[in-house]
Amino acid sequence: MDDETLDAVGKISHTYLFVLHDGEAVHRNIAVKMVAEKASLAHPIPVAIGIDKHVPVAGGMGGGSADAAATLLALASHWATESTKQDFVDSAVELGADVPFALLGGTAVAHGVGEKLRSIELGQRLHWVIVPNLGGLSTPEVFKRLDEIRDENNFEIDDANYLVDPHYLIDALANGNPFEIAEFMHNDLQEAALDLMPSLAITLQDGIRCGALNAMVSGSGPTVVLLAGSEASAVEISNQMRILGYEAVLAHSDNLGTVVER
Repeated sequence: MDDETLDAVGKISHTYLFVLHDGEAVHRNIAVKMVAEKASLAHPIPVAIGIDKHVPVAGGMGGGSADAAATLLALASHWATESTKQDFVDSAVELGADVPFALLGGTAVAHGVGEKLRSIELGQRLHWVIVPNLGGLSTPEVFKRLDEIRDENNFEIDDANYLVDPHYLIDALANGNPFEIAEFMHNDLQEAALDLMPSLAITLQDGIRCGALNAMVSGSGPTVVLLAGSEASAVEISNQMRILGYEAVLAHSDNLGTVVER
């Protein structure tokens, strides 16, 4: 995958970092405000932030949240605050629902809007093939379409059953058996994403034909993720997908979360 680099530079005050695009301020990053407030910094040391992005853009994979989590810890380190990763977890949801998880990493069950996390021990490293898609899908539009589909089918959420932890999947993750995990892969948003972008169904089918244990739309899409049975299998799947004309990126699970490298 081609690297995507965003250079974000600007004057730091006690409230905002202005991100410049073509010389004009288009975004004010509240991550800066959050770190400064936690550290009681009235006049933080100026910084310039560059983002070397490897997560597919608009891929439904929490790439923006990962950027925010990295910014939080990088600023805390740069300003030599005493704040730890855990200090930011509860308040990080203000930046985005996925930011707390991006900070912690690993595997977790999330409740609330994503900020209430319970870590799960993963039995073994899982190997994935990520298949980006250049066609954009609007996250709000995917959620809207899901609501419409549910209304059309008179779908009613039974809180007592629907919101219970997926114990079969949790047990499969703890066992670390990718064949068992594949059986319980599910994404509620996939139906809506396929409805808005039917061509994704072909990508899912091609992934299975190339050897994936299961294939799934990631988040609101349009990126697709393929679960492999082993590292060698992931390499073979990615090669086969490339032969079919897809971009394919190898990935694996880890427990790092957001870290500061010096």
